[in-house]
Amino acid sequence: MKIDETVIKISVIMIAQRLIAILKQNSQRWIVREWFTKGEMPFLKWFNWGFLTHLSTQQLLGLGIIAGFTVITFPLGLWMGSFNIGESYAISQLIGIVINLITFPITLYTMAYVLGELQFNRTTWGGVWLIIVGQFILGAGCWLIYAGNKGGV
Repeated sequence: MKIDETVIKISVIMIAQRLIAILKQNSQRWIVREWFTKGEMPFLKWFNWGFLTHLSTQQLLGLGIIAGFTVITFPLGLWMGSFNIGESYAISQLIGIVINLITFPITLYTMAYVLGELQFNRTTWGGVWLIIVGQFILGAGCWLIYAGNKGGV
């Protein structure tokens, strides 16, 4: 892959977006579980005026933190949308794969040992390995898309 200015810009955007998304996913789950409810909260309960008016300061802070992640990623999404899709799709997927392979073990650890919501057994490990192999297959496909968009290999 030829590393040009576009590849670098898209890579920076994708790295920022993916790392923020992983941090958001884990922190959002922790905030909801620890500050709102231990079990599933019905979707429509969030849109109930009574629920909203009875939020504590801590819960309002938690919702503010969750909303802050969206505010941070919004301009990055707009910037990403300004690039040619033929280049940006393949590059963003390749960067995402690299970030996923690096952060996947951290996410699994967080789900299993920090949140206590994932158990490891033969089936779970089978799924982990399928995801890893699938990431490599996806990476090969994205490389071919990128190379094809640049005129072939």
